[in-house]
Amino acid sequence: MTFEQIFEQNKWKILFVIGTVTGLFLFSVVNVTHLMDNNPTPFYCPLIDEMTGAYTSCLLIPALLCLFRKIPMSKLNWFRVLPIYLLASLVYGSTHTILMILSRKAIYKLFNLGDYLTCNLSYRFLMEYHKQFISFGIALAIYKLILFFQEHQDRERKTAELELKTAQLANELSQSQIHSLKTQIQPHFLFNTLNMISSLMYEDTRAADKMISSLSKLLRLTLESSNFQKVCLKEELDYVNLYLDIMKARFQEKIVIELNIPTESLNAFVPNMFLQPLVENSIKHNNLSNADRYYIQIKCEKEQERLLLSVSDNGPGIYSDTNEILKKGIGLSNTLKRVKHLYGETATVTVTNNEPFGLCIKLDIPFEAQLELGEASNAESNNNRRRTSSKEKTKNVS
Repeated sequence: MTFEQIFEQNKWKILFVIGTVTGLFLFSVVNVTHLMDNNPTPFYCPLIDEMTGAYTSCLLIPALLCLFRKIPMSKLNWFRVLPIYLLASLVYGSTHTILMILSRKAIYKLFNLGDYLTCNLSYRFLMEYHKQFISFGIALAIYKLILFFQEHQDRERKTAELELKTAQLANELSQSQIHSLKTQIQPHFLFNTLNMISSLMYEDTRAADKMISSLSKLLRLTLESSNFQKVCLKEELDYVNLYLDIMKARFQEKIVIELNIPTESLNAFVPNMFLQPLVENSIKHNNLSNADRYYIQIKCEKEQERLLLSVSDNGPGIYSDTNEILKKGIGLSNTLKRVKHLYGETATVTVTNNEPFGLCIKLDIPFEAQLELGEASNAESNNNRRRTSSKEKTKNVS
């Protein structure tokens, strides 16, 4: 809410407080001066004079504010607006003097205090105008100061809104990029698998049939989780196991998988479809020159609030710039890009060679745990009870 809105809603309350404080302050100054000079004037006379002066001045403040709003003064137009303000100060001063005199005469007569002496009106208007000109300047300065702070707040608010919109757009763009990368991974995997089935169809019909069955289950699982960027590690392993069933149907006993997954990590969130491209890469780029089997190890560790997930193989490894691995296939490169979009600087992916041979790709991300089964069931039960209670209340109201 702006100052103008606050002022309009509480205009007369604010002016009454300002008039009261100003009038009492001026009365104290005048009364102490009378006491110091042994002036016999009763205290109620300066009290009436100063309070009427302050209140009548406050009555004219809304008109001054209206003038300042309608004809604002700036560095570019001050030479045109200044004469208008000087004329307005004369009108304000003369009106204020007339209101003071009339109100004081009325109060003096009402309380039988005698006649209020106005002396020479010409000099009275001139004498009062000196103070009224200062009052006019103070009102203008306060208005300009409040306007400055209000414009500063508006700029801060607009800046905050712009930063929020920028963050929202950046998030939407990031989500769009993640979705785009993910949709590239799935067709890439599907085409590779269909090529393998096609090559096996005339060699081993039973194995090809088993691969098709596993592929259908895997595709169904893919569709069910397609809207989630992160899934729990258990679901990710289920997905990898289906993929490995397809590979085992093709390579049979040549694939050896070692899982080293602690139970406490099974409910941790990991990027959806992160492991499968890494396992696929371990099989695809292993020419079995170092062993007669594809050996793949999937390992998970929790260190404080970090989750370390790695995939190692017994392939030839890489002996050039590790960035070259990103150029070897859409699946792996897009997977690593998706991790960067999901976690930003809070995640790291390292690619190292094992000794004496093999490759290890390790993911280091913040540990995010899914609700335990019992907690999730309790939460769902509470939600159901709340929904049921809400429906019953609606029925009762009806």
